[in-house]
Amino acid sequence: MRSFFAGLAALLLVTVALTACQNAVDNQQAASPKPSAAPAQTAPAQPAAPADGVKRMTLEDTRAAVEKGAAVIVDVRSADEYKANHIKGSISIPYAEIADRIKELPKDKTAVLYCS
Repeated sequence: MRSFFAGLAALLLVTVALTACQNAVDNQQAASPKPSAAPAQTAPAQPAAPADGVKRMTLEDTRAAVEKGAAVIVDVRSADEYKANHIKGSISIPYAEIADRIKELPKDKTAVLYCS
């Protein structure tokens, strides 16, 4: 029973992360460069928390987690994009296949998904 709930929690986490990844891709495609007459503003000292509630990890945090064996990197781009170039050691599970291949992800590690 406990493994059922762990699997359900992992599926929920991956679903939320993939939704955020897909939203980022959609937003990037919809964005169009707009000329700005105003001077550039400096970035805030602390980044705002993401509105989608999905945890973001820095490159340093991700590298440390992978080196400790606490995380696995999942490339959710197409198989062709993965073959062309990918992060060494990452797992290729295209976005459209996540639901069918969720059991391939380790339950005891953080899944760090990337799509660009």
